Amino acid sequence: GFKKVFTFGPTFRAENSQSRRHLAEFYMVEAEVSFTERLEDIMQVMENLFKDATTALLSKCPEDMNLFFKYVSPGQQGRLERILKSNFIVMSYTEAIEILKKAETSFQHKTEWGCDLQTEHEKYLVRHCGDVPVFVINYPYSLKPFYARDNEDGPQHTVRRCHHSLIRLHID
Repeated sequence: GFKKVFTFGPTFRAENSQSRRHLAEFYMVEAEVSFTERLEDIMQVMENLFKDATTALLSKCPEDMNLFFKYVSPGQQGRLERILKSNFIVMSYTEAIEILKKAETSFQHKTEWGCDLQTEHEKYLVRHCGDVPVFVINYPYSLKPFYARDNEDGPQHTVRRCHHSLIRLHID
């Protein structure tokens, strides 16, 4: 196997979703990790990829990044630097739903166990966790593709899969 293989390219999501993001093509980074059985290993690879790429951009392309922080995303440089010093958060889908239920924010979409997380939920969880990217794992079996590994955990019936879209920084 090859080491450090990543794909970055167009993707079309083919799963049932209430989100407009899944109705169109979008770009996604995926880590190709051989010979691993642990979701934690894949999450660590993704965290390292994000941090290494961000560090390289900040150090090797300062003029471009300054333009980005000035015109595209003002005030985000400090946020990126904080993220580089922080560990990404890992929480179960069940924990995420409990946090959302306790939120004083009223959401447009339901926050019940078994409902898919929407962008508004993702943004809230990232803010709730101190603007650090979040991995949400152990999703309901019914929400993930057929190839997701079954946790065989009884009545809740979850899969050992990470919801990668929460890694997005939601830089507005």
